[in-house]
Amino acid sequence: MADDHPVDEPVGEGSGVPALSRRRRELGIWRERPTWIENSGPGGAWQFMTYRDGVFVGVPGPASSTSFYGYGAPSWCSVSEDLRCLVVGSPSSLSVVSAEGAELARWECGGVAGYPVAMNDDAIGVIVHDPEQRRRRVVLWDWRAQVVTTVIETDELVGDLTGNAVLDQLAWLSWTSETMPWESARLHVAYNLEEQWRVRDVILPGPAAQPRWHEDALVVSCEAGEWYLPGSLRDDGWRAWEVPEGEFRPEEYFGWSWWAFTDDLVVASYVRESVSYVGAWDGSTWRDLPGGPNYVAEMVGCGAEIFVLGADEHGTAELWKWSTVTGAWETLDHSAPRALSRTWGIRRTSRGTPFRWRTPNAHPPHHPGRSLPGLMIRLHGGPARCASLAYDALDEALTGADVAVASVDYRGSTSYGRTHRRALFGRWGEADVEDALDVATYLMEMGEVDPSRVYIRGSSAGALTALLASASDVFRGVVVVSPVSDPRGQLEHEDEFESGFTRILLGKGGGNDSRSPRSKVGDLARRGLVIHGARDPIVPVAHTRDFVAAWRESGADVTYLEFPDEGHSLRSSDTQRQALEAELAFLRGPM
Repeated sequence: MADDHPVDEPVGEGSGVPALSRRRRELGIWRERPTWIENSGPGGAWQFMTYRDGVFVGVPGPASSTSFYGYGAPSWCSVSEDLRCLVVGSPSSLSVVSAEGAELARWECGGVAGYPVAMNDDAIGVIVHDPEQRRRRVVLWDWRAQVVTTVIETDELVGDLTGNAVLDQLAWLSWTSETMPWESARLHVAYNLEEQWRVRDVILPGPAAQPRWHEDALVVSCEAGEWYLPGSLRDDGWRAWEVPEGEFRPEEYFGWSWWAFTDDLVVASYVRESVSYVGAWDGSTWRDLPGGPNYVAEMVGCGAEIFVLGADEHGTAELWKWSTVTGAWETLDHSAPRALSRTWGIRRTSRGTPFRWRTPNAHPPHHPGRSLPGLMIRLHGGPARCASLAYDALDEALTGADVAVASVDYRGSTSYGRTHRRALFGRWGEADVEDALDVATYLMEMGEVDPSRVYIRGSSAGALTALLASASDVFRGVVVVSPVSDPRGQLEHEDEFESGFTRILLGKGGGNDSRSPRSKVGDLARRGLVIHGARDPIVPVAHTRDFVAAWRESGADVTYLEFPDEGHSLRSSDTQRQALEAELAFLRGPM
């Protein structure tokens, strides 16, 4: 149950919200240039953009999108110098589009498509998810001949498709609905033998992540001990590289690549204690590449250059470039907003709970004689995600309202190793609540925040934590977005992608009332703000409506914002603006 996304576009004067950056996603290479999708079209609509000769240029034609597994997945690929393949519509279609934006061919997929990959100028591989039948297919579409070939069909969940046109091979991950990919994903390789596709299951030491072809080898991360480590798969098996400790897998796990390739190097990103690093592997030696972003979303290689969508704590840029020739980083997007808050990195309480600490610039810690800021305890969704040191739009808005932000990497978070990630199994709604309270009380005892202005905020899975923690008199109010408020109802919802992991998190008997905000409305904070999209496929909005009604009946002052055209995350720039302004108004409300 992933996190929401704060506002990503500039907001009007007088709103109290700082100028914020646009969101960019799905970085790829087309026409030998970095190309991506961003919400900079009219009214915040999504459109393709490319970087050419120091200028950001719009690309004609429609934008692509997919609701794969409710969260999305890569939805476009380059086919040739002049052609792109896009996933469009719902149910999905594959569309081949020219450089001028004209559609040349279309295939109705009969489901939800994602992870398109061009095998050559004619054939495109893609995963098609049938949510009604709960089946997945890996298919090849010859768009010129209009012939579709099924490589494999399965009832397991499938993702991260990659292809090698020279070897005529495909690879992907699969896992059962009883778990999540980062706990159990297996690697499969398909090869074309005499016009028949054969599939080989690859034995690895642990779960696999982000397979990508590099020349004749398949580069893939594998959990070996505490960490996901990178390695190469050849005929003699998978061999791990000698690299620093860290998580060599994307946080989102839905196809965004942390690999990039040049002729001589594999460049990769890894995260440790919420900080992203980028480094290079030359086949025998790893070296970090300092000076780049400390948060990485995606990366791609183009000739002798590596392009990265990412950020640092200052808001320096969103598009970065590293050159193998100069060995230096360069920021390409100089219009990105600058952070006004102060970031103090990852701190730990006396009990060892890690949290990212960000304060208003006027409030350095331990400054005698100066009034103290308020505090927002912020809890990410997932819960298998982590905080980031990078520029954050929501944090900037909160610190601008004189509220410091502690983003807690509670037990269950990633980037601290497998033990920390699995420490929430069977204890969701307990261990995470303890960690949130630990950070809040620690900062109050240290005299760093105003104890009369302490709030807590959570999204999705983190909202359950926030609601349960709000029963403590430490907090003056709670903000939740797309909240899991009814664990038993969440289990009965039987979302194929989420339900198995929900059972793991709750453990035996975990659906009982002791960890259900819906069953404990009388104990929760007396002020609340709830935000949800009516089209959420992950957390049913009906649960939230019922929860809000019960919470109000208990005497709580609850503001509820429901957006009819939004899903689990808030995508529209107008919606994001309204939600953030509501949060700021909530903080200005009665104590």
